[in-house]
Amino acid sequence: MRVHCIIISAVLALASASPVGAVDLLVTQYKNDPSGAPYGIALEKGFFKNHGLDITGIVSGAGGGSSVRNAMASDLGYGDVTAAPVIAAAEQGQDVKIVGITSRSLADLVLIVMPDSPIKTPADLKGKRFGISNPKSLGEMMGVLVMEKAGLKQGDVQMTALGSLSGALTALENGVVDATSIPIILFRTRGGESKYRVLVRPKELPLIPSQLGMATGKAMKEWPEKLRGIQAARREGTKFIYEHTGEAIEILSKVYAPLPANDIGIMVKELVEAKFWSEGRIEMPLLEQTVHAMKGVGMLQKDVDLTKIVDIGPVDLKLKRGEFFAVVGPSGCGKTTLLEVLAGLQQATAGTVTFEGRPIAGKVPDGIGVVFQEDASFPWLTVWDNAAFGLRRNGVDPAKIRRRVDDALAFMGLTDFARAYPAQLSGGMRQRVCISRTLVLQPRLILLDEPFGALDAQTRLLMGDEVLRLWRRTGATILLITHALDEAAMLSDRIGAMSARPGRFMEIVATGWPRERDSKIVSDAGFGEITGRLWDNLRGESMKSLGHSGVAAG
Repeated sequence: MRVHCIIISAVLALASASPVGAVDLLVTQYKNDPSGAPYGIALEKGFFKNHGLDITGIVSGAGGGSSVRNAMASDLGYGDVTAAPVIAAAEQGQDVKIVGITSRSLADLVLIVMPDSPIKTPADLKGKRFGISNPKSLGEMMGVLVMEKAGLKQGDVQMTALGSLSGALTALENGVVDATSIPIILFRTRGGESKYRVLVRPKELPLIPSQLGMATGKAMKEWPEKLRGIQAARREGTKFIYEHTGEAIEILSKVYAPLPANDIGIMVKELVEAKFWSEGRIEMPLLEQTVHAMKGVGMLQKDVDLTKIVDIGPVDLKLKRGEFFAVVGPSGCGKTTLLEVLAGLQQATAGTVTFEGRPIAGKVPDGIGVVFQEDASFPWLTVWDNAAFGLRRNGVDPAKIRRRVDDALAFMGLTDFARAYPAQLSGGMRQRVCISRTLVLQPRLILLDEPFGALDAQTRLLMGDEVLRLWRRTGATILLITHALDEAAMLSDRIGAMSARPGRFMEIVATGWPRERDSKIVSDAGFGEITGRLWDNLRGESMKSLGHSGVAAG
């Protein structure tokens, strides 16, 4: 497995040897579109400087292919630009890669009609004229996707190119077209809801990236630490908008002036509700939807192999001390290989793996315990002797062995079965024996490789409760490998969703659960949202592992 960096129970620091020279950052339509808002926050709050970067200002790109070319020619070789031109440039052989999704929907656009229009829903656009600035524009893509969702076909709506966004708006006001889509800032500048009627609210708009981060191959090879610094600062800016919305609005009021502060506040709150800004994670289904939209407007004639365009990067993970982290992904993506690398049972082909600041290389380090997928109890030993096996091999004092084993069996509910043999136990009890054998070693990191895969659903839930009790009691860090999305959602603080081979983390989902939790959490409304989000990431990847390609149907 190719590993960039895995650090366990340690602080991850950027490897920048010295601050970057003073440079500007290119962001498409920075002052005219809210996609770039996290950069403005990062600049104002000093997040770039915190990562060793001297960003003196933000240059507002014009959009389209020119922004891609300007970003490629910039000192940083990085830009935040519209998604479609990057994909098109990469398909044409340009040396560019997608390094992160920055805005994950088209909520920065507003689909509008006049207040007295008879059009009440997108389905009513059949036979009508839809104004766009130019063919193959983001506005046309939005129109195509909205109408497709409403059950309309190409040709049902007449796309009318008017040369500019303001031209499309003027055409709407004069009855030349029946509907149009315009940037939300232009919408607010021209009167907003007092002058137009919004046909589709931000939360209802298609989930395709409005903008994304791109970098040249040269930048990724020669100064990757600078790119990570930009992405980290922007990620902090994104979190700030969501967590400190009021203060963020005050900062952004300077960026989007002369738009009134009240209008900026309304806009930002709507976009927060729509979860418009992304922390930069690569979500392949959203990019696949972008390719679909590009084909719909004639920008592409065939499917695109996004794995050649997207730089998800090698496995790059930091486990936090004391957290419960689960890894999910399609069969064959490398989940178990990842665990074996962490356990020292396999060596990474490249990169570094450290535990508490020390490299892991070729053997299971002190402080790491492993529970494997299959039943690993020794059939010729009693439950008590199974639990004591590792301690005896390590030459631990017999009195200490007795105390630890008795305590572990009591904790796992196995005291009454101490003299029984594995063949006399159920599958769930045998797994508890294996967990006890790991527990007596007092590991600070516990690696679980699908330990409940062979158990029925009810027993798995109960075993999950046991593992959560173990986790709280020991304070250990736990990494769980599982195919079961519900199991991951119930047990974990964070969940890493891996792509099909070659496996990469597409997204890391934080559950937000309290530490004191058990299987009752499955009835929480948020539980379904988490499993749904994981499946959104994994459905297409799982189809790829089955030999299918493209966006899953349905």
